[in-house]
Amino acid sequence: MPHNKPDTGKPAGVTAARRIPAGARCRPSVQQSDAQSFAPKYSLVEIERRWIADLSSVGSLEGLAYRDIEDLYVRGTRLRLRKVTAQSGEVELKFCKKYGRGEGLAEAITNLYLSPREYESLAALPGRVLRKRRYSYCGGALDFYPAFRFAMFEVEFDSVNDAQCYVVPAFVRREVTDDEDYSGGSLAARTA
Repeated sequence: MPHNKPDTGKPAGVTAARRIPAGARCRPSVQQSDAQSFAPKYSLVEIERRWIADLSSVGSLEGLAYRDIEDLYVRGTRLRLRKVTAQSGEVELKFCKKYGRGEGLAEAITNLYLSPREYESLAALPGRVLRKRRYSYCGGALDFYPAFRFAMFEVEFDSVNDAQCYVVPAFVRREVTDDEDYSGGSLAARTA
């Protein structure tokens, strides 16, 4: 589900990403059935793109709001246990299943929100942990991975067309949306 949260700030000289105006030419439409048609019951469709970010072009992140995220990727599954800690100390706990993307950008996901007791029970499952700090930045999320000393920028969209027409900010480099080496599960596997 897209997150329409306002930016909390950005360094001077960094402009928000632009969208191509309605009626302008975009990349050809991906041959994909209606994203909702393949979503299992109780799931939502997530449409996102990800890029490697050049932190030297981003500038200082000091003073920007962030959340610390700890993910447990459960071994042998497409399940993720997530703990999100806001700067205020407020904690959100959830269990996610990602069903995988087909040929397009849409992926069905299901989240269950958990109590602390439920979270602790599930935290005993075998898997690999990945930590990141997420900043709300330029209309998306800038995720810094301390174990790897790099960042990814991701944006969630309301439609596949919006995703295809998106004009990326100047601080992003290579797109890794379709690169399995940059999925959360693959990054977690490399932290061992």
